[in-house]
Amino acid sequence: MHWPARNQIFASVIAVSFLCSISLAQQDNQAIQRHTPQITAPTLTRKTEPDYPPELRKEKVQGTVTVAAIVDPKGHTKDVKVVKSLNPELDRQAVLAVRRWRFKPALKDGKPVAVQVSIAVDFRLY
Repeated sequence: MHWPARNQIFASVIAVSFLCSISLAQQDNQAIQRHTPQITAPTLTRKTEPDYPPELRKEKVQGTVTVAAIVDPKGHTKDVKVVKSLNPELDRQAVLAVRRWRFKPALKDGKPVAVQVSIAVDFRLY
């Protein structure tokens, strides 16, 4: 959905910020890695903008929703969860959009690995 530029929303990855250390957590029988110097960060290749509900635009609700997600070895986002809420509907829209994002996966020793990322999705009226 395209809006005039001044009403367009922008979703941004905060440097797809990574936590620094290896995690022992298990996800689908794979260890989830956290960004370290030995692991290259995933690179965003496809970003879907979240829907900005007309009633919230009219009410001028703006801000940032922060979500945590796993970028799997195929570059898909999994387990997308809100860690900093803005509004229940905008939270939902942020999660739905980030689930559609695609990445070039993180690499460890040249092999794709799953990593945990934090993503900030901004809802702004311009």
